[in-house]
Amino acid sequence: MKNLEFIVGSLKNFKWSGTVFPCSSASAKKMTKPVDFKNAKIIVELGGGAGAITKEILKRMRPETKLIVFEINPEFAEFLREFKDKRMTVITDSAEHLEKHLKKMGIEQVDAVISTLPLVIFDKALRNRILDTVTRVVKPSGMFVQISYSFLTRKEMRERFKKSMRIDFTPFNIPPAVFYIMTFDPKTGDPNVDSWTSNA
Repeated sequence: MKNLEFIVGSLKNFKWSGTVFPCSSASAKKMTKPVDFKNAKIIVELGGGAGAITKEILKRMRPETKLIVFEINPEFAEFLREFKDKRMTVITDSAEHLEKHLKKMGIEQVDAVISTLPLVIFDKALRNRILDTVTRVVKPSGMFVQISYSFLTRKEMRERFKKSMRIDFTPFNIPPAVFYIMTFDPKTGDPNVDSWTSNA
């Protein structure tokens, strides 16, 4: 997808995209770096957009791993389907319905969730529903990575995930991007633990 096409599509649905620029390759690498691709069996991407992060995930995934991409913009979703990778399923729906779709697929929990959703511009109720769902579906020892273009939700995210949250950053994105990286207790699934590791 060309940058101009992404900009036009994003402007049409800005309340869901939250940006008019696609993620950079630097952001894609930063967001996927914490994921344990050697052991991950199911990965979820929330907000596939122009596919920069999707491509990076597919490049690093094992042949038997499954990727489930949620993209609410029909034009972007159709573009992602053109990748024609048998490991990937694209769902054109809101991320708040993640759990429902996973259950239809016979999936209870996933190894990682990578999200580009513009949580900062969502109303708090929707933001909480999505984060509650993510917390339920990520398996113990799993990983949740969320991109942001401001620190406006940092306090809220910190209160929710406490010591499990780490912050990364790259200036090599338009606009510069912040990454919230959350891990879960391998015994209980509780996100409030201090156990972050980064896998290159």
